[in-house]
Amino acid sequence: MVAHPARSEVIEIFMKFNQVFPRRSDVFFALLVLLLSLGSLRADDKDKAKDPKALGAAAESAYPSDRAQSYYHYIQGHLLEEQGRFREAIEEYKLAIKYDPSSSFLNAELASAYARNSAIKDAVSEAESAIKKDPNNLEAHRLLGNIYRSLIGDADSPAKTSDSMVEKAIAQYEDITRIDPNATDDLLTLGQLYRRAGKSDQAMGIFKHCLEIEPDSESCLTNLAFLYTDLSESEQAIALLEKNLPKKVDSAQLYVAMGYAYERSKNFKKAIDFYRRAIVLDHSNLNVNRSLAECLLQDGQLKAALDEYKAIVETDKSDADSYLRIGQIYRRLNNFDAALQSLLNAQLLRPDSIDVTYNLAILYEEQEKYEEAVAKLNDLVKTTEKKNGTYSAAELNNRGIFLERLGMVYRKMEKYSEAIKTFDQLKALDKENAAKVDGLIIDTFRTKKDYDKAIELSNEAIQRYPKERGFKLQRAEVVDEKGDYPGSIAQLEKLLTGTKDDREVYLTMAQIQEREKRYPEAEKNVLAAEVLAGEDQKEGVLFFLGAIYEREKKYDLAEATFHRTLKLNAQNAAALNYLGYMLADRGVRLEEALKYIQQAVDLEPANGAYLDSLGWAYFKLKRYDLAEAHLLKAIEKLPKDPTIHDHLGDLYFATDQFKLATSEYEKSLRSYRQNPQQGGNVDAEEMANVQRKLDDLKARLAQNVNK
Repeated sequence: MVAHPARSEVIEIFMKFNQVFPRRSDVFFALLVLLLSLGSLRADDKDKAKDPKALGAAAESAYPSDRAQSYYHYIQGHLLEEQGRFREAIEEYKLAIKYDPSSSFLNAELASAYARNSAIKDAVSEAESAIKKDPNNLEAHRLLGNIYRSLIGDADSPAKTSDSMVEKAIAQYEDITRIDPNATDDLLTLGQLYRRAGKSDQAMGIFKHCLEIEPDSESCLTNLAFLYTDLSESEQAIALLEKNLPKKVDSAQLYVAMGYAYERSKNFKKAIDFYRRAIVLDHSNLNVNRSLAECLLQDGQLKAALDEYKAIVETDKSDADSYLRIGQIYRRLNNFDAALQSLLNAQLLRPDSIDVTYNLAILYEEQEKYEEAVAKLNDLVKTTEKKNGTYSAAELNNRGIFLERLGMVYRKMEKYSEAIKTFDQLKALDKENAAKVDGLIIDTFRTKKDYDKAIELSNEAIQRYPKERGFKLQRAEVVDEKGDYPGSIAQLEKLLTGTKDDREVYLTMAQIQEREKRYPEAEKNVLAAEVLAGEDQKEGVLFFLGAIYEREKKYDLAEATFHRTLKLNAQNAAALNYLGYMLADRGVRLEEALKYIQQAVDLEPANGAYLDSLGWAYFKLKRYDLAEAHLLKAIEKLPKDPTIHDHLGDLYFATDQFKLATSEYEKSLRSYRQNPQQGGNVDAEEMANVQRKLDDLKARLAQNVNK
């Protein structure tokens, strides 16, 4: 190891630096002047420098020549680091510190070298040493702050560790802004850390102060807007941005902030517009593409959202969340094979993901692969179980969702005992929602057609929860399903109080009366409910009223009422479908009917009832190929639906496929008998109509055989 260069050697080192670091020559020229001014070391100092055992004593000598030696090793360290010889560079920095142990600057430089080479613990130790020597060492504070920031949100770190890193980073940036109170970049970083820690008031103060220092700063403006949006003050965020938006926007971040504010206010169309503008200005930020895709999904633009998510995973094949979203969209589009593949891709990337496993369970359930769905849900129930029985609010919510879904799947499988056991487990877990679970258990006995047990449990629930009128409404429905219509209506009439609470009672009576085909009474009660309905309740009440008018064959009133429903919500898929089907079934304004139904299918592509309506409209238009394609898709979704089998029978009859028509009519009748409406009421009129068509067809086939 060279102890100290002669003047000529120092000049030679400077020339090397000038070649390697032409932009830093001014810095090293200053160092050169300092070294030359300090002069050469004494001979005994040189010997000490060569002898490692003597280094400690030499470092403590406090002679000016020691500082020169320190700078020499510091320069050597920089040269070695530029050559990629990191270990040797670090040793040189250590020697520099030994020759000048009081230098906070050198500790900070060594800390930076450690950080650049991912030796985080050593970097933290040296930075802390630098700050101990000089509490105002900005670079050491910044280095520590950046290290702690880099550890925030580490996927492998528990939440408490992440929160701890946030607090440590905040402490460093509070010191930084104390030392330099007008450094906007550091202030913004501190504000962002406060925002991350949920310290909204402190963050708000910081961002406003930043705007006072730099009124034209886009970073200050957007950070303040993001914070307003986080605090559910989207309107204030939008007003702030619009007020300060320049005529020519050349920053994607401003558009991102606008998009975020509109997204949080659920104005997805405007959010989509601003996110797209941001992407035009900056193609590199995939997070903006993710936000755009999510807004497209929330706006019901499934195919556009799918295309966006596909583009994202083409760029980032490790994005498990986007694969999950692709799977969800494919499921809604009824493309189950593609949905499964996407969810399995997500699972490969994130094998322990609760979200992915749950979505696989939903997919299996929709395919009626109930055993697979039960297996996935049981896995979730087991993996989320805690032996001590103590759960956070989020854990409790997730576990409740899994148990409820598991119970519902058991119910679909007609495994009623398992369903009830699962609901009992849910009730023990979440005592605050025990009343809701009791309702699920009562409904399970209703589905089982054990009406006496359902009534018994309803009576117990009424005693247990005297303020919960829902159990009285539920009991009245069970009484009707048992066959006592007058008794059910009498119970409901006793609940009328002359207040707005009567809306639910009127609607329950109307539902029972609609099931019993007492349409005039149902109409009267729905109209009474409409008077009491709030603005957020009118949409549902009007839809029900339109359905009652249709049942009464008051088609003009029904159509007008469905249009009133759509005026409140143009994307009410059920109203669009009902309106279109009503027109198609009567064979009137078929192109208009097709338009309404297609809109409903676009909104809910996997809805079997809507696919049936679409197929029926095509049938009425005599576009038989399209009719068959959509009716077959519908029957895949609802294989036991008697109406779809009836429609397929009519299609095959019209296309002279009589054997297929016979099979479909028979399936329709079988479905009517095996799967009656809740309460055991088979639609005798519709069933008789199918039977008549089947009998006529069989007679016709018999005549052809005889001929």
